[in-house]
Amino acid sequence: MIQSKTSQNGAFSMIRCGVGKHVFGIDMDCIRSIEQTDWVQGEGGADGLCGYLQTAREQIPVYSLGERLGQRLTGVPDEQRVVVVESKRPFALLVDR
Repeated sequence: MIQSKTSQNGAFSMIRCGVGKHVFGIDMDCIRSIEQTDWVQGEGGADGLCGYLQTAREQIPVYSLGERLGQRLTGVPDEQRVVVVESKRPFALLVDR
């Protein structure tokens, strides 16, 4: 699990996520963890739903960031990751890198 807060000098900490040729940044304070794709279970569905990530406490929906943004995932499946976003209702994003 990766946990990070804004650095001591006030700099903004971000994680870079790639989908195809595009790169996006997410504030590290919003990230709960980064997981391997083999932990995703279930079938895909509407709105880019890829499946679910089961934890001890909850079932977190996993969405394809590429599909949600109208892009295609082009990465090698072994290199893809699931970024779990902390929120009132946690969700996860499947990214190429």
